[in-house]
Amino acid sequence: MRWHTTRRPGQEVEAQVRGTDKDAVAAAFAEACAQAVYRAKNPSEYGDAEV
Repeated sequence: MRWHTTRRPGQEVEAQVRGTDKDAVAAAFAEACAQAVYRAKNPSEYGDAEV
């Protein structure tokens, strides 16, 4: 199971999940989405703050 979030141009945050177990992917996607929302609200904690 693998997931991550990425900051895109325009302050959009993308969540991606990869895996083969459907239930694990669903759980990881929920976690990735929650982190994406948090990251969008707190960009400086991830080094995403605009200069």
